[in-house]
Amino acid sequence: MENKTGHIENDFTNLVGSYLEGELTMEQEPLLFEHLSSDKSKKELFYELEHNWMSEDCRTSNFNDEWAALVQRMDSNQLKSNHQSKYGFGWFLQVAAIVALFFSGGFFVYNFLNKSGGIVTVEAPYGEKSKVILPDGSVIWLNSGSKLTYGAAINKSVVEVEIEGEGYFEVVKNTDRKFVVHTSVYDVEVKGTKFNITAYPEDRFVTTTLLEGKIHVNHNRNVMIVNPGESVSFDRITSSVSTSLVAAEECRDWIENVIVYDNISLGDLVKKLSRKYNLTIVIESQVLRDKTFSIALRNGETLNDIFQALELILNVNIEEEHNIIHIKKDS
Repeated sequence: MENKTGHIENDFTNLVGSYLEGELTMEQEPLLFEHLSSDKSKKELFYELEHNWMSEDCRTSNFNDEWAALVQRMDSNQLKSNHQSKYGFGWFLQVAAIVALFFSGGFFVYNFLNKSGGIVTVEAPYGEKSKVILPDGSVIWLNSGSKLTYGAAINKSVVEVEIEGEGYFEVVKNTDRKFVVHTSVYDVEVKGTKFNITAYPEDRFVTTTLLEGKIHVNHNRNVMIVNPGESVSFDRITSSVSTSLVAAEECRDWIENVIVYDNISLGDLVKKLSRKYNLTIVIESQVLRDKTFSIALRNGETLNDIFQALELILNVNIEEEHNIIHIKKDS
């Protein structure tokens, strides 16, 4: 017969599982919040479960097994270790990850407390990603250094959100409701579909890529109909809009920590790595910054692996000095 403690742990496990899968009901939310508010150890476990769930391997694993493993690790006071690399920043990534976990947990509580009304702002700090479930059930993944703003109250006629940074959207289909995503340069109107938006203020391009369904991109009262496999980009320098055919599924690879870029410049790649790993990376020359190449990392490569690959591909030297990564021409 299961004891009371085991029953409580299983109940909490099921609640967290429902939340991460986007199936938590309004009645269940207070129960999960009560668990997180009353038990510090459960709050810590929630942060780690949410963090780990973002990888595909974790999402396809048995959630109860993951729970049991975490409880065992806490009971035995095991600590995670990061091996020092030749670049000397392993400790820095470890500290950044711990801070990011607390930001991630803070996002959940903040979101819950504001559901009754008003405006909710969710931020994914540099070095971390966040999953957001809107009141209508739509799911949004925020990439590092991104911010999402939306109305907490359910609107029967329109859902409006604003994004700065990068987000992958899976919008619930509802023919009676309009769903609009605002960026700094254009609006995206959808009925129920899957798409990715990249709109970092420091990037030259604002890009929307459609995986499934159909969207309308509204720019200066001009409406473009976008079909699956198409990508729309606004060039901040030329103020021009272009459409191209792309391998649309690759636009969401960042959710699984996969890096696939075709003909990307070192300068653009460094921007992405800086956000992803919360690092300051300096390229020592404009010639290096403009160099273009293709890179595909699909096997869980570490940051050290990426830097080693860049050293071979571009004939550069990468060093760490005072928590800043320098990329220099190899002499």
